[in-house]
Order: sequence, then C-alpha cells, then structure tokens
Amino acid sequence: MLRSKISIVAALAAGLLMFGQPVFSADEHGVAAASTKVEHQTAAVAYEKEATDLRLKAEKHMKESKHYKSGGNPKVPTDQIARHCESLSKQYSDAAKENDALAKLHRDMAAMVAK
Repeated sequence: MLRSKISIVAALAAGLLMFGQPVFSADEHGVAAASTKVEHQTAAVAYEKEATDLRLKAEKHMKESKHYKSGGNPKVPTDQIARHCESLSKQYSDAAKENDALAKLHRDMAAMVAK
C-alpha cells in the first residue's frame, strides 16, 4: 500500500514537471527522501504552502487580466495580454490543485508510517 502511494506521488510530481507547471523541486524540501511520519508531515506542509503561493499568483494574474480587458488603449494588444494572464492563472491554479493532492498523499502516508 505504501509503495503504491509513493508511486502515485512520484507520478504526480513527474507530471507536474513534464507539463511545465510552476512547481518547486522535491529536493528543496526533502520530499524525495521522506520516509518517517515527521518527514511526510513536513512534506505535506511544504506542498500546502506551495499551493497557497500558487493560488496567490493565480489570483494576481486573473486581476491583471481583468485590468487589461478594461483598458482601451488601441496601441496595446490588451486582448492578447489578457488571454496570456488568464492562461497563467489557470496554470498556477492547476499546479496548486496538484500540490494539494501531493500534500494529501503525504498526510495519508504519515498516518500509515510508524513513529
């Protein structure tokens, strides 16, 4: 059971990296080597923090999109910039969801690991 959970974590992390989502390095938080309850809890907190940061970035880009949509400068391609901001917002939001999923998996693994 634990091996399948670890495989899922690895697959999710690989998917995030393959699709170019803005995600931090597993080694940055020692996630790759998590094996104890405390390490998995620490990894979960790190992923939750990253998810929060990513959501803030998504909100920022959505606000920028609204700003550009309301602009009326004919010399600036505001519609293109607005679409760009919306795309970034979606990518950050999707990455936040993936980080939430990884946090949950680490919390589940922490519950299964002996102290």
